[in-house]
Amino acid sequence: MKITNPLLLLLPLSSALALGGCSMNAMGGQSISQMSCTELAREIGRYSQIKEDADADSIIGTVGALISDNKNDQITHSVEGIVGDIASASAGSDLEKLKTAFNQRGCY
Repeated sequence: MKITNPLLLLLPLSSALALGGCSMNAMGGQSISQMSCTELAREIGRYSQIKEDADADSIIGTVGALISDNKNDQITHSVEGIVGDIASASAGSDLEKLKTAFNQRGCY
């Protein structure tokens, strides 16, 4: 199957952006300023794992795109890599905010 319409690529990319948006507010609506040290530590661990998984997905997608034999596989792996990049950036941003709050409160 040959993809001739570039608009068909917008569907997976828009899905990736939507999924990234869902992960941005995954702290249950609770403000970082209201979290205890224990809750902050738990969220730091969770977001560290999310970022590691997203980094791995990004690498796998990029390598898959490079070694793919056909255009459809290249597109699929490229989109997977982009989704991983978006998720990693989102988790990294949230992780930094959590670490800053953790340190500012003097949590150990």
